[in-house]
Amino acid sequence: MKKLLMIMLWAAFLFVFGTNVGAEEPADISSLAEDYGANDTADSLPYDAAEFLRENNISPDDPEGITSLSPKTVIAYMTEKLKHSAAAPPW
Repeated sequence: MKKLLMIMLWAAFLFVFGTNVGAEEPADISSLAEDYGANDTADSLPYDAAEFLRENNISPDDPEGITSLSPKTVIAYMTEKLKHSAAAPPW
């Protein structure tokens, strides 16, 4: 009897104080980029990073361009950067 009473009280508590959970409408990517200042960030990137993004058609206005990148492209870029940094003088 005591267990039943506790279960009923717990159910009533959840019913009264439970939260309503629902999904929000998906936000527009360009408005999110503008809200978080992604357009300003693109201007402050190092030249190499900006060049890589430009070559691969990735911009804050169209961030979906990143889906066109393949792992092979990214690994080739990183390998090239590593070669250049290893060949550079240490000072």
